[in-house]
Amino acid sequence: MGTLAKPNAKNTRNKNIKKQRDQFIDLTEDETSSKDRQKIEKKLNKEYARIRTQFEDVRQAFTYAEDARPHEDIYYRLLQLEKASKRVRRGGIFGRGAKLHRRLLRSLNKTAIR
Repeated sequence: MGTLAKPNAKNTRNKNIKKQRDQFIDLTEDETSSKDRQKIEKKLNKEYARIRTQFEDVRQAFTYAEDARPHEDIYYRLLQLEKASKRVRRGGIFGRGAKLHRRLLRSLNKTAIR
Protein backbone atom coordinates (compact mmCIF):
# COMPACT_ATOMS: atom_id res chain seq x y z
CA MET A 1 0.00 0.00 0.00
CA GLY A 2 1.10 3.49 -0.73
CA THR A 3 1.45 6.17 1.81
CA LEU A 4 -0.27 9.47 1.55
CA ALA A 5 2.00 12.46 1.64
CA LYS A 6 1.20 14.86 4.40
CA PRO A 7 0.70 18.40 3.21
CA ASN A 8 3.48 20.48 4.56
CA ALA A 9 3.82 24.18 4.85
CA LYS A 10 6.32 24.37 2.01
CA ASN A 11 3.96 22.84 -0.59
CA THR A 12 1.05 25.08 0.37
CA ARG A 13 3.37 28.10 0.37
CA ASN A 14 4.56 27.29 -3.16
CA LYS A 15 0.97 26.94 -4.33
CA ASN A 16 0.08 30.32 -2.82
CA ILE A 17 3.08 31.95 -4.50
CA LYS A 18 2.05 30.45 -7.86
CA LYS A 19 -1.51 31.75 -7.41
CA GLN A 20 -0.24 35.23 -6.58
CA ARG A 21 2.12 35.17 -9.57
CA ASP A 22 -0.71 34.06 -11.89
CA GLN A 23 -2.94 36.84 -10.58
CA PHE A 24 -0.15 39.37 -11.16
CA ILE A 25 0.35 38.11 -14.72
CA ASP A 26 -3.39 38.39 -15.37
CA LEU A 27 -3.38 42.00 -14.13
CA THR A 28 -0.46 42.98 -16.33
CA GLU A 29 -2.11 41.33 -19.35
CA ASP A 30 -5.32 43.27 -18.66
CA GLU A 31 -3.35 46.52 -18.39
CA THR A 32 -1.48 45.73 -21.59
CA SER A 33 -4.63 44.81 -23.45
CA SER A 34 -6.35 47.98 -22.24
CA LYS A 35 -3.36 50.06 -23.43
CA ASP A 36 -3.40 48.24 -26.76
CA ARG A 37 -7.15 48.76 -26.95
CA GLN A 38 -6.73 52.50 -26.35
CA LYS A 39 -4.07 52.73 -29.07
CA ILE A 40 -6.27 50.84 -31.51
CA GLU A 41 -9.28 53.03 -30.67
CA LYS A 42 -7.20 56.16 -31.21
CA LYS A 43 -6.00 54.90 -34.60
CA LEU A 44 -9.54 53.82 -35.47
CA ASN A 45 -10.95 57.28 -34.74
CA LYS A 46 -8.19 58.95 -36.74
CA GLU A 47 -8.77 56.63 -39.69
CA TYR A 48 -12.54 57.16 -39.51
CA ALA A 49 -12.06 60.92 -39.64
CA ARG A 50 -9.76 60.56 -42.65
CA ILE A 51 -12.32 58.46 -44.51
CA ARG A 52 -15.14 60.86 -43.66
CA THR A 53 -13.23 63.66 -45.38
CA GLN A 54 -13.14 61.57 -48.56
CA PHE A 55 -16.92 61.19 -48.60
CA GLU A 56 -17.17 64.59 -50.26
CA ASP A 57 -15.85 63.05 -53.50
CA VAL A 58 -18.57 60.40 -53.37
CA ARG A 59 -21.23 63.03 -52.68
CA GLN A 60 -20.12 65.11 -55.65
CA ALA A 61 -20.12 62.05 -57.93
CA PHE A 62 -23.58 61.10 -56.70
CA THR A 63 -24.91 64.61 -57.34
CA TYR A 64 -23.31 64.51 -60.80
CA ALA A 65 -25.10 61.19 -61.56
CA GLU A 66 -28.35 62.35 -60.03
CA ASP A 67 -28.48 65.57 -62.07
CA ALA A 68 -28.26 63.75 -65.41
CA ARG A 69 -30.86 64.70 -68.00
CA PRO A 70 -32.59 62.21 -70.32
CA HIS A 71 -30.21 62.96 -73.21
CA GLU A 72 -27.00 62.78 -71.17
CA ASP A 73 -24.83 59.73 -70.64
CA ILE A 74 -25.98 58.28 -67.32
CA TYR A 75 -23.67 55.28 -67.71
CA TYR A 76 -20.57 57.48 -67.61
CA ARG A 77 -21.86 59.35 -64.56
CA LEU A 78 -22.55 56.10 -62.70
CA LEU A 79 -19.09 54.91 -63.65
CA GLN A 80 -17.62 58.04 -62.08
CA LEU A 81 -19.66 57.36 -58.93
CA GLU A 82 -18.30 53.79 -58.81
CA LYS A 83 -14.74 55.04 -59.24
CA ALA A 84 -15.16 57.58 -56.44
CA SER A 85 -16.59 55.01 -54.03
CA LYS A 86 -13.89 52.52 -55.01
CA ARG A 87 -11.19 55.09 -54.24
CA VAL A 88 -12.65 55.65 -50.78
CA ARG A 89 -13.09 51.94 -50.12
CA ARG A 90 -9.85 50.54 -51.58
CA GLY A 91 -7.59 53.56 -51.82
CA GLY A 92 -5.66 54.93 -54.74
CA ILE A 93 -2.08 54.35 -55.84
CA PHE A 94 -0.65 55.42 -52.48
CA GLY A 95 -3.78 55.61 -50.38
CA ARG A 96 -5.08 52.92 -48.07
CA GLY A 97 -8.78 53.51 -48.38
CA ALA A 98 -11.05 52.01 -45.74
CA LYS A 99 -9.03 48.78 -45.53
CA LEU A 100 -7.02 49.98 -42.54
CA HIS A 101 -10.22 51.01 -40.76
CA ARG A 102 -11.61 47.53 -41.33
CA ARG A 103 -8.43 45.87 -40.02
CA LEU A 104 -8.39 48.08 -36.92
CA LEU A 105 -12.05 47.36 -36.25
CA ARG A 106 -11.44 43.62 -36.46
CA SER A 107 -8.43 43.79 -34.15
CA LEU A 108 -10.43 45.90 -31.69
CA ASN A 109 -13.15 43.28 -31.59
CA LYS A 110 -10.54 40.56 -30.98
CA THR A 111 -9.13 42.42 -27.99
CA ALA A 112 -12.51 43.13 -26.48
CA ILE A 113 -12.52 43.20 -22.72
CA ARG A 114 -13.75 39.93 -21.27
